[in-house]
Amino acid sequence: MSMLKEATMGTAYAKIGIFGFAGSGKTRSSMEIALGLAKVTKKPEIAFFDTEKGSDFMIPFAKKNGVKFFVHKGKSFRDLLAYLKECQASGVEIVIIDSISHLWRDLCDSYLKSKNKKYLSMPDWGILKGQWKDFTDIFINSPMHILMLGRAGDTYDTSTNEDTGKLESIKSGTKMKVEGETGFEPDLLIEMERIETKEGIINRAWIVKDRSDTMNGKCFDNPKFITFKPFFDFLNIGGVHTGINQESGTAQMFDRPDWSYEDRKKRKEIAIESIQEALTLGDMEGRSADAT
Repeated sequence: MSMLKEATMGTAYAKIGIFGFAGSGKTRSSMEIALGLAKVTKKPEIAFFDTEKGSDFMIPFAKKNGVKFFVHKGKSFRDLLAYLKECQASGVEIVIIDSISHLWRDLCDSYLKSKNKKYLSMPDWGILKGQWKDFTDIFINSPMHILMLGRAGDTYDTSTNEDTGKLESIKSGTKMKVEGETGFEPDLLIEMERIETKEGIINRAWIVKDRSDTMNGKCFDNPKFITFKPFFDFLNIGGVHTGINQESGTAQMFDRPDWSYEDRKKRKEIAIESIQEALTLGDMEGRSADAT
């Protein structure tokens, strides 16, 4: 089968990340987006995996918009995977996860407890990242609009102080508090900021990443679903969602002779040894081509 296929828009479901510090409006903004998606897709159902009981305050909005609101409260990573699979099996297409930071923490803490350890070592991170991939695979490939909310954390760079000559850590920005690569998975990544003014509190949304390149770098106050219309218009909502092929892997290169360099090398060595043995047995080793 040819791998050369003409490109088509295969993202039919929005994969969104929203992060910020406490009180920045993450939950409310995610609900506004989810309600807008429910209206556009004519699928008036929203599922909420809640780790900090913020869903309680979203119930009135769901009722006002005539949307069924399903909620599970917990902090178990295992339960998150089960919940997402149940949503997909039940045909629920809009899911909010608040907060993904708690679920990553649960996975790390549960692993430490199971191993009776206090600290994670380098090999441990490899195991945890492999386990976390169960979530990111669902996030990317599932036929569901998923809004992944997370706490913000500061990032630091190290530089040398020109006056003292000593190394110092300097705050360089913010990122989502979660497994390191997860923040790169969303197609739309939004950072929420709490702004205090004389008129009151403003929840400001900064577009940190937009794969549609229609909103990159822009900011909006008290965002609604319509705020992100350029991004949603870019998607193939209602069409076929084409995720990443999970079935074909490189592991087969290490156990199939046709693919594995190591196996091909080994087969070549065996073949050469067999030829040399045949030449020796035939008393032809070392003879010229004319003599044989």
